[in-house]
Amino acid sequence: MFKFDFDIENDLAEDIKASVSEISDSAPDDRPFKEHTLEELIQTLPDDISYSSVRVGTHILPRRDLFDVRLQLMAAEAQNENPTDKEKEDQAAIEFASRPSDLVPRVYEGGMKTWECSLDLAGYVSDEVLKGNRVLELGCGTAMPSLAVLQKRLNEDPPSSEHDRTVFHLQDYNSSVLEYVTLPNIILVWFFSKAGEAYRTTIPPPSPKTDPKTKLPDVSNLTLQSVPEEDEEECEAPEKPETSYDPDAFHITEPGDLAFTPALRAAFLNSLASLHIELQFFSGPWEGFAPTTPYDLVLTSETIYQPTSLPSLVRLLRDATGPSGRCLVAAKMVYFGVGGGIKEFEQVLKQNAGSAKCVWEQREGVRRSIMQVIYDNQ
Repeated sequence: MFKFDFDIENDLAEDIKASVSEISDSAPDDRPFKEHTLEELIQTLPDDISYSSVRVGTHILPRRDLFDVRLQLMAAEAQNENPTDKEKEDQAAIEFASRPSDLVPRVYEGGMKTWECSLDLAGYVSDEVLKGNRVLELGCGTAMPSLAVLQKRLNEDPPSSEHDRTVFHLQDYNSSVLEYVTLPNIILVWFFSKAGEAYRTTIPPPSPKTDPKTKLPDVSNLTLQSVPEEDEEECEAPEKPETSYDPDAFHITEPGDLAFTPALRAAFLNSLASLHIELQFFSGPWEGFAPTTPYDLVLTSETIYQPTSLPSLVRLLRDATGPSGRCLVAAKMVYFGVGGGIKEFEQVLKQNAGSAKCVWEQREGVRRSIMQVIYDNQ
């Protein structure tokens, strides 16, 4: 995923072309394709995060702030003098995320940030009646489209049958993206949903953000002598009665902080189990992904910018989409500097017995589309 604008500088475009050219002439990507369980990733969560929200269509989705991810990585780097290969990769990812190009092929594919077309696709699926219980998002990054589908599911009543399960599979090139933004965003969507209401009653409402212009009281004359001491041995802490808080005190539109306590993690897992929702994560190149069971809904956005990766993406879209499934691809018409775009994608589709039908389009500014991909054998 890459930030492509019409005002991209010429020298930056040349640097991008050079990077992609080097990749196209190199050997196939040898990065291993890995599967990550929810139980594994939930252990990587920080103690707390900062979040804000974004509007998609008529809906609002919460997401972790990028600056908060940077702070977490900088703190980890400062505390670790001998980082592992995984920690080096994480640091490289966030360093590249801060650069103007937002993309270094086969190192960091831009997943820490939220891109325009992912919001287009999220808005589209949030307003559509989509059938099926198996969802796959490729190149998920912040996972806005999947979050839109999941949000609807989390606000519904539990299914009547335990066999009525909803499965979400999310893939990104970088495992660090899954850890730092994909899973935290999923938890945020759960927290603000009907499914997270019971947990919200167990924690106090958020404190209002401090206004930097607010004048603090003058404590310059405060001395130790003016603070009365208590006899700790004679003073016992009173028992705290159980308190139930207003779950509606948390507003999804207001930026805030959320603590990922053990209680929250347990409540999240229990809630998913009661709703029969399964989450599975994957990292690595598309060449290594071989779906064993087709999906009812396949989503991807901002993933067709690099011509050399189109054959593997088109192959995976074909293999992942079930006979009655729906495959949606959101993209810009042209990705300047790298040679990719909708035209090139359609050419590769045609070579693989596929075609694309435009189901949504934005003509103002940078032209963007959502396409439904159809294969002849489906």
